[in-house]
Amino acid sequence: MLSRVKSGKQTVVLVYVDDLLIIGDDEDYIVLFKKQLDKEFTIKDLGEMRYFLGLEVSNTCEGIILNQRKYVLDVLDFIGLSRCKLSLLQHPFLSM
Repeated sequence: MLSRVKSGKQTVVLVYVDDLLIIGDDEDYIVLFKKQLDKEFTIKDLGEMRYFLGLEVSNTCEGIILNQRKYVLDVLDFIGLSRCKLSLLQHPFLSM
């Protein structure tokens, strides 16, 4: 992980093998950083993050939502339970 704070704006780069996640509130620096990377390496900008390390990522006006729906569905498929009927469990302290 690399982190940079300048003039109150932060940029963070997360690195995992050959995947980079660049986040921050300094859009100008992020664009410059990606251009510098592209000069040294062949990079592919995948745009806004949808998946990272098996997590599905959604941006909302209230914040970031992470879930592993795809992973759970893959596990259910792998163990042969993907076609089973769903059973909704009601929380014992909730009433309808």
